[in-house]
Amino acid sequence: MSPRIQLTPLITPLLVVAVFFIAHPAHAATTNCLCQDPNGGPQTCLQIDAQTLTGGQRMNGACARFPSVASSTYATWTCAPNPASNEACEAAEKAREPVAPTVEETIFPELNVPIPGLTFTQPDATGGNSFLAQYVAAIYRYAFSITAIVTTVMFVYGAFMYLLGSTFHSLTSGKEIMKDAVLGMLLVFGAAFIVRTVNPGIVELRTVAMLRIETTPFTLVTTGGDSNYALARNIEQYTPPNVLCPKTGGPEALQRIVASMQGKVTYRFGGKGGPPPYLENQSPLAGTMQFNNYCPEGTLCLDCSGFIHYVLRCAGLSSPRGGGTASIFQGAETVTTFDASGASVNNIPLNAGDLVGWRKSGAGHIFLYLGGGLVADAKAGMAGRQPGANPRVQKLSDALMKNFTHVVRLTR
Repeated sequence: MSPRIQLTPLITPLLVVAVFFIAHPAHAATTNCLCQDPNGGPQTCLQIDAQTLTGGQRMNGACARFPSVASSTYATWTCAPNPASNEACEAAEKAREPVAPTVEETIFPELNVPIPGLTFTQPDATGGNSFLAQYVAAIYRYAFSITAIVTTVMFVYGAFMYLLGSTFHSLTSGKEIMKDAVLGMLLVFGAAFIVRTVNPGIVELRTVAMLRIETTPFTLVTTGGDSNYALARNIEQYTPPNVLCPKTGGPEALQRIVASMQGKVTYRFGGKGGPPPYLENQSPLAGTMQFNNYCPEGTLCLDCSGFIHYVLRCAGLSSPRGGGTASIFQGAETVTTFDASGASVNNIPLNAGDLVGWRKSGAGHIFLYLGGGLVADAKAGMAGRQPGANPRVQKLSDALMKNFTHVVRLTR
């Protein structure tokens, strides 16, 4: 007879495993997507079923499809194209946490020599009752208290001498001491009374009320820099009239060209002489106008490197390699010494057409040396973004030479 297989011992473990998987089904794969509410605010990290996004496959750009296949709740949201890491989600959630308001803590003075009875209190909102006023007032009170104690003690001493004295001299001395104590007390308190009556402010110590300045948050555009693009191909059609651009003349023509551009250049981050839009913060200039989509009429919109390229082109000089400051100064001569009075860098005199400036953390600013100790640039900041606020011409010594990191010399 063939041996029979005992199945009973195997049934129980199999049933346990089956029940476990039934009770704990496999979790569906999810994808982290950083999405933006159309009403603004920080981004939200949403965990979305990968099947909803890509049919079960992870693909670059999958998150961007979510609003089109989501419920009406997220239909108007916008999502970053690619899935986000767990670290990015944690950062997004932290950004959504409310920030506790800053509580101003008053630091009370600590005296090396304490004055009895003086306990500093919180000054009021207008700056009155300041710590100094409290301190001086305590000195007044302390002085009056000492005066009262000393005169009282002297009066009692004189009274003892007068009452217990056995000679004419002791009786007379005791009487004089009591009289002097009374006169001293009357003199001190009488003077205080007269001063308080004539001008109470002398003894009441009314401090100057100092109003607290309430801060008002506002957005100030100070972003400078430039983009790594070439000049616009059709820059001529946007060039204002009377701007000198002969495309010849060399270094000797640089000052005349820059002079003709005065009041006709407006700084725009990413501006290369063409029409908007530009790379710019979304900050209003006036009304609904935005820096990134507005070039004032009658001006040429350039960033600092765009200005350099345009002036060199108008003078018939070759532009340096690269479009932006970072590219222009990449691998360029490093500034080790400079002399503003002698207009030299690294002990070599600058010539008209040379470029100086700085390149830090991938950005920077660039100046064009015009000769005669003068440099020209397209300044940034709020001032440079005003219509026709550029170019700026200044002495080399005024151009923040301490920040210069690179120089590019004109190839002749």
